[in-house]
Amino acid sequence: MDDYLSDYCVNYGTSRCKQEVSRWRYAQEIEAGEEIPIKPLPRELNSICRDCDGLLLKEKPELCPFCDNEGLSLLSQTSGGWTASEEGVQPLKDVYLCNNCKNEISVDMRTKK
Repeated sequence: MDDYLSDYCVNYGTSRCKQEVSRWRYAQEIEAGEEIPIKPLPRELNSICRDCDGLLLKEKPELCPFCDNEGLSLLSQTSGGWTASEEGVQPLKDVYLCNNCKNEISVDMRTKK
């Protein structure tokens, strides 16, 4: 994936987002004499996002964000209502399985039309 995976994540820039990724969400003033920050390449930030427990995509991707394969199968679909667990309220999400690398991809159901 040549894009930043974080751009497609519902949790980008929130408290669920890892600091090394979320710091790129908003521009910050640079102090005099301070070096201009250079945003890492997508592959560098994407490797952090792929390991994040908070990765929740806005929509079903055409390609697997882990291996760029097209074969995604619906593993589980949320049918409605917020679910409660020991961790608290869980987001509504559909889960897809990549037929190639076997990774699970969570997609926020609230963005469905």
